[in-house]
Amino acid sequence: MTDDNFRPFTSFFWGLDTFRNHFTTCEAITNASNAFADYYIQSHEKNIFGRIDDRCILINSDSGEVRITRSKKDVSIKYKAPELITDSKAKDNADTDNFTLAVLLFRLFFIDHPFEGGNDLATMPFISKKIGETLYGSEPVFVYSPSDDSNRPQSNISPYLVTLWNAAPDALKTSFTKVFTDGIKNPSARLTPQQWKEILNA
Repeated sequence: MTDDNFRPFTSFFWGLDTFRNHFTTCEAITNASNAFADYYIQSHEKNIFGRIDDRCILINSDSGEVRITRSKKDVSIKYKAPELITDSKAKDNADTDNFTLAVLLFRLFFIDHPFEGGNDLATMPFISKKIGETLYGSEPVFVYSPSDDSNRPQSNISPYLVTLWNAAPDALKTSFTKVFTDGIKNPSARLTPQQWKEILNA
């Protein structure tokens, strides 16, 4: 257990309902999302990139205050930009961070991962390194891709994702769709932290 009512980000989407942490108010979610964006803005101003995944984040569910600490170890493949997975020479930069930020924000709002829907790979209980490289790197398919419905989330497996996505503002859904379709191979299609803040606070 952490101090000052801060909880691991992972506890907001892992576990049974009785053990999963929830935000107290919508304002707290907005505060947390802004804190994510602010962290990356400040890091990029200092030319600091990479080393962030869900294990690096603590959140106060009442206030939305966030604490982020960069990992000293390699981060989860689930939060890496595809080029960091498929190209051994690729390095962390602002573009790859913009992708990671989008994944973190997606999980903040919708709980599940943007590439883990209903296809066979995504529903496997244990994902090997090779499968992970395919699912998140070489052949990622956004769960709500407008041109490929092969990875649509299933309500019996991802009930929160389905419900929350259907209720989300169009601007938010459009932004995530852009990042996780065009932005997979085109880094310029990924929203910057500043652009996210404009959308989150509109």
